[in-house]
Amino acid sequence: MAWIETVVNGLLLGGLYGLIGIGLALVFGVMRVVDGAQGEFMVMAAFFAVIVLAAAPDLHPLIIFGLAILFSFCIGYVYQSWIVNRSMQSSDPLAPLLLTFGV
Repeated sequence: MAWIETVVNGLLLGGLYGLIGIGLALVFGVMRVVDGAQGEFMVMAAFFAVIVLAAAPDLHPLIIFGLAILFSFCIGYVYQSWIVNRSMQSSDPLAPLLLTFGV
């Protein structure tokens, strides 16, 4: 019976990887860039929220959440406009892909 569970888990995980691959291929086909740094931006926003919470523990959590969103939006905007858009101007289609995965 353990092999049935292993097969089902393998099929589900393979399906998940397939969906991720299809989504990335669709985004790359339409926008010509896949941002591999999304997780890093989420972690950066979480660290910012922890730092703000340590500096001002009396703030309401929704205010800290809003500040983290605003901070990550500003950093993401600068990242997109200064770094990613410049790499997309090159003739190599893999330059933005390598850049975002490198970040």
